[in-house]
This record gives sequence, structure tokens and C-alpha cells, in this order.
Amino acid sequence: MSTDTMTHPVALTLEVESWRPIPGVSGYEASDLGRVRSMRRKQPKILRATAGPCGFRTVRVSALIGGGTCRRVGSLIALAWVGPRPRGAEVRRLDGDPLNDKADNLAYGTLQEACTDHAARAEREGERGAPKLCAYGHRLADKWLGNWGDRLCPDCKLEENRKTKRKAQNRAYYLAHRAPKPLVNPCVDCGTDVHQNGGPGVFKRCELCRVKASTAATCRYRAKSRKPSRVSRCIDCGVSIRNTGPGPMAQRCVPHKKLAQRAASERYERRTRRASGWRRAHRLPDTDHLPETGRHGVRAAHSFDTTTKETR
Repeated sequence: MSTDTMTHPVALTLEVESWRPIPGVSGYEASDLGRVRSMRRKQPKILRATAGPCGFRTVRVSALIGGGTCRRVGSLIALAWVGPRPRGAEVRRLDGDPLNDKADNLAYGTLQEACTDHAARAEREGERGAPKLCAYGHRLADKWLGNWGDRLCPDCKLEENRKTKRKAQNRAYYLAHRAPKPLVNPCVDCGTDVHQNGGPGVFKRCELCRVKASTAATCRYRAKSRKPSRVSRCIDCGVSIRNTGPGPMAQRCVPHKKLAQRAASERYERRTRRASGWRRAHRLPDTDHLPETGRHGVRAAHSFDTTTKETR
């Protein structure tokens, strides 16, 4: 089996990292320093391992068909460097550290042997000054059974289990011995007797009052969600005008609007006739029918002739 060697970039000392393909997991390789990389791309990619609640590091390995699964890094390293796992065997960490997944720290063994490794680590850390008692004065277990590899207090765990069981028992006792629900209640609106059907709820109204209350609630909801009315009044006759569009409110009704438009047209015509009469009285040519350039030309020539006569 061919191996690929490279220098570990994180190690302080010069270490040679060897890679081997993982049997049964195609496209992935494991190193003797406890890392896993993917070979499914053009460039190899080191997978990021995260420590879960079990205390061991895990990586997400994708299958050829379907989604991926989370596998323990120690199991993958052991498959590549130790060999196939025997039936019923566990992956041991010889130093008892669940985060140390180097190939020389892994071996197959029974569950009792794995617990012995954890107990040895607990004893070593206790000699270094690690706490042996929990916050309540109970002795910590020698096995790493808690979350994220922490030592667990068996007495606190049992007490927590007792509290959970006691809470469930109290709930069951309450449900079994609670006061029976009355079979007949008076309606809160009309006072008639309301017969209960034995369900978890209690009817406070009779059937007729329930329908009325539901209808009233629906009307209140619709009135609250209805848009504000867009109604204005004509400034001439005072008739209500319903505005359906989103624009500004109308000021006149349709008949008075037409009358106002007609009056505006008449005012414009009278103003135009008055301007034409002023031109004829002052002997000015009518330039409304000429283009803009012709107007300026005629007006300019006329003003020039007038000044010329006056100067003469």
C-alpha cells in the first residue's frame, strides 16, 4: 500500500505526516497524526473535525449516492492504520484522551479496557491537581461519560434522573386525581345550561351564543382590516363622491366637472379674442398661425420699422 508523506504544518517540531486511503470510504484518506482529508477534488482538502457531546472528534463524510454521515475521526484513523475492527470491539485511546486520535494512540479492545484507560487518565490528572469532587462535594467518576469529554458526577446524575422521574410522577398523579369537570355549566351570555361533551375544554356558551360571538368577532376583524373610505364632497353641490383610484381626491362631481371644464374653455376663448382685438387696434399682424421662427422674424421686423419711422 503506497503512502503519501508531508510535513504537518501545525506541529512545532518537524513531523512527517503519512496518508493512507480509508478502507470502505472511497475518496478519503487518513493520516497518522489524526487528520482526514478528501481526495474528491482537484486539490486535497483537510476536513475540519469538531468535538461533539460524546467527547470525541467527528467529521462529515459524504457518500457517493445520497447525503453524508458523521463519523468519528478515531474510527477512520483506526481503519486505515490499525486494521478492520473486530466484532464487538471498541476503539481505545491509550492515554485516555478522547481528542487524541493519532495512529500510535489507537488500539482495539473491549469496553472495559476503554474505561480503564479513562480511569488511568483521571488518576494522572488527579495527581497533577485536577479536582476530584464536584461542586456539591461528590466524588467524580473515573470515566469520561459527560458532555464534551468532561468527568461526570454519578450522584448528581442520579439525583437529576430522580427529579425528572418525580416530575413525571407528579404530572401523572395530577392528571389522575384532579377535580372532575362539571357536566353542566350556565351560558355566560343567556344563562341556559350548557352540557359538556367530556373533552379537555369547557364550553362557556350555548350553541346559539357561540355562533353570535363568532360572527361578532369576524365583523370586528373585518372592520379593523378594512381600508379607510375614500369619499369626498363636491365643492359646488355637496354631493358625496366615491374615489376608487389611488390618486388625489376628486373636488367636483362629474356634471359640475364638465361645466367647470366648459367655463375654462370659454374663458380661454375670450382671452384669445381680446388679444386678437388688441393686435388689430394696434395694427399688429396676427402671428398665431406662423411658426415660432416666423413670429420672431415678423415681430422683429415690425419693431424695426416702427423705430425707423419714429427716428425719422
